[in-house]
Amino acid sequence: MSLLSSSMKIERDRGVVELQRYLTGADDLAIRGLELEIQRQLDDPTATWEAKHGALMGMKAILQGKSCSDDFVAVSRQHTLKLLEDAESRVRLAAGILLCIFTRVLHCLFYYVPPPPPRA
Repeated sequence: MSLLSSSMKIERDRGVVELQRYLTGADDLAIRGLELEIQRQLDDPTATWEAKHGALMGMKAILQGKSCSDDFVAVSRQHTLKLLEDAESRVRLAAGILLCIFTRVLHCLFYYVPPPPPRA
């Protein structure tokens, strides 16, 4: 995960390749651990744009892989929608790319998001 969050693009690209290679032989428990790490990075309000971008690229690799949990898909979807409005254009672009991946994973229209429940 550290390569995915690197400030150098070449290292982030290498991190994606290594993650894809790792996922081909990873068991479900290892994939769940990666899912949790990605969620942790995206939940961090102080995360750099590189960390957000790396988490999105990791999310993409997992979603395109052999298996991921339904919870991961739901949480990833919410993070992706939120990051469409990020200040960094590279993060917004990566989130937009993930929209396409979600339509393949969910096999349905992605753009309808129910409104949040009213706050008390």
